[in-house]
Amino acid sequence: MKRLIKKKELKSTYQEKLFQHDLYEKVRFQKKSSLTKAFILTTFLLTFLLIATTSKNVSAATVESDETVNGVRQYVISPGGEDDYKIIERCLSSNGDSGVNITLMPGTYNLIYSLKVFNNTTITATGATIIQTADGKGLLINARYAGSKYGEGTSGYTSCENITIDGGTWIGTYKPDTTKTFKDTGYYVGYSSIMFMHGKNITVKNASFKHNYNGHFIEFAGINNGKIINCNLNMSDSIYVGEPNNEAIQIDNTYAQANSPVGSPWDDTACQNITIQGCNIKYVRGIGTNRIGNSPFVNIKVLYNTIVTTKGEGVNAYDIKGFTADHNTIKVTHKKDDYTSVGLYLGLSSKMSNWGTYSTMISNNKITGYSAGLKIVGFNGATFNKITLKNNTFMSTKDLKSALVLAYSGKQILQLINVNNILKKVN
Repeated sequence: MKRLIKKKELKSTYQEKLFQHDLYEKVRFQKKSSLTKAFILTTFLLTFLLIATTSKNVSAATVESDETVNGVRQYVISPGGEDDYKIIERCLSSNGDSGVNITLMPGTYNLIYSLKVFNNTTITATGATIIQTADGKGLLINARYAGSKYGEGTSGYTSCENITIDGGTWIGTYKPDTTKTFKDTGYYVGYSSIMFMHGKNITVKNASFKHNYNGHFIEFAGINNGKIINCNLNMSDSIYVGEPNNEAIQIDNTYAQANSPVGSPWDDTACQNITIQGCNIKYVRGIGTNRIGNSPFVNIKVLYNTIVTTKGEGVNAYDIKGFTADHNTIKVTHKKDDYTSVGLYLGLSSKMSNWGTYSTMISNNKITGYSAGLKIVGFNGATFNKITLKNNTFMSTKDLKSALVLAYSGKQILQLINVNNILKKVN
């Protein structure tokens, strides 16, 4: 017999179910709300991490690819913008003297230290701008030298080899590193933008240079078979601050710490087989060999360059056994009446032993100076073996007789061949 449900009981049952439904909906809403909050929080955190990660990538260079091809480690690097030194340096040192090929993609790279380069390395930097942000520091140097964390240099031509720098705009600073020695000239010790010491088979080509403090754009000290090809050392708005006797390109030796501060060991290794070709230079002084040491420079070629100097000689070619200057345009713009206003100065500081078949060839040049267009002189009884002057135009803004100056009436030249040269007085 079925039990009859009273109206009151029915109402109570209905209210209970309604309460349970409301409770269910409330719990469901709270869960949904919690899930929504969790989703929002997760989205926020992921967005923050993405922004943080992106910001980190922007602040330093990125290795776009790292592969080994035919046994050679190859990197492609893109710029970051704040401090790219660590990434580039890590790649440069990753394979030791087995070397690497590094491509710097177009863009701007900022350094805080000089890059250190090991043997068998090529840096291709076409379209890249490399900026040294630390005052008084160079941009690139071979890995081993006096004080380097990678070790001291080694004698002769053994510290570095088979290195090529191809392209790039290399921008230094024109302010000093005030922790360095302050000289009696009124300047701190400067730097070379790119420097190689005690090495062989070194090439710098298709590169541009801007700004320097009391040093050189490129310096070779004790290098055998070095080439500087198609480089622009005449960028607009480039600023140099320093002594007037520093060359844009210096061909040096490792005679002493005084002339090569980090070029240990100081064993008087001089450069030989150096070619400077197709460069555009404007600086206080153009190209020069250092007159310190006992070992002569051997087989130096200056070809197809345009050189303008504002305070020193266009080319200072001292103590060279086998010198060639061909198809250059050289102009000294200042008019101080001494050796500094010579267009091409060819000199011997002391007697040269064992000339062998080496001689001097100066041909097809246009050379303008003030005190002399071309000057040839030997000191301390030194004599030249054989000098050929052919198809040149020698000019002086002082007077006609200063266009070509042969000291001691040329008696210091054992054999002089003077053919088809033009002498001019110019304004």
